[in-house]
Amino acid sequence: NYINAPTSSGDNTIFAGGLARDFSLYKDHLAISAYETGGNDSMLHIFKSSSTSGWELEQTLTTSSYNDGAAVNTSTGVNTFLAVKIYGDKLVTSGFSNGQSRYLGIFASGTGGWAFEDSVFIRDGNTDGGASNTGGSVSISNVALDFDGTRIIAGSNESPYGQSHRNEIGTIYIIHSSSDGGWELERKMNLEDAGLTDDKTATFGPNYTAEYMTFRKFGAMGCSISGSYVVASAEGQNINVSSLSSYRRQKNSTFIFKSSSTSGWNLEKRLIDPT
Repeated sequence: NYINAPTSSGDNTIFAGGLARDFSLYKDHLAISAYETGGNDSMLHIFKSSSTSGWELEQTLTTSSYNDGAAVNTSTGVNTFLAVKIYGDKLVTSGFSNGQSRYLGIFASGTGGWAFEDSVFIRDGNTDGGASNTGGSVSISNVALDFDGTRIIAGSNESPYGQSHRNEIGTIYIIHSSSDGGWELERKMNLEDAGLTDDKTATFGPNYTAEYMTFRKFGAMGCSISGSYVVASAEGQNINVSSLSSYRRQKNSTFIFKSSSTSGWNLEKRLIDPT
């Protein structure tokens, strides 16, 4: 058996890069993103499996599905529904924008089908890093988005620094379900916040006075969340060390964080690429 994601509402050349590039499966539900890079018809197709008829299209979400409930409407359907994660009767999806600001959308399944539940402001358009990336760098693929039913993690190329050698360092957002039933940002974190501040000047040159500067795409390379644990990976930068007339590369690493009720999210373990 196979599933054809519908293409009839969009130009095939536009859909080529975004049709079924990302999907998420949870039990008998399958969500498939179909985003347009140059039009206003991005969609999220939700299929359901049954013992009698197999996988059938249950519902299609559009930009209008988001705008029906969002306090700040997305201004266009371009690049919406970039990534999706479904868990239980809820799903989270990325790519919503108003100008250069970015939002995540949360939808819930009920008696009337899948409907907008909440949106979370995730990135100010004035932030330096990642602005040129599709969707403003936040969760532009499923490797940079995860959802365990209670918390969401979104990875991005975002950097709080303007210098070119510190652009795209990467930032993760941890979002949780609040007591009033909505969703809100719990923690925004980069590797400087996580404590990677050891001086690396001797190894990588005078621009790299702290270890966090030697990484890029923290969280955007991959992130996951489950209960009190968060995992996010980062790519080691390939750095031109002028004093040595050669390049040196930081090793790719994966960072494991654990949450506690007293101190919040803290780095528990760093796994370093052995090569």
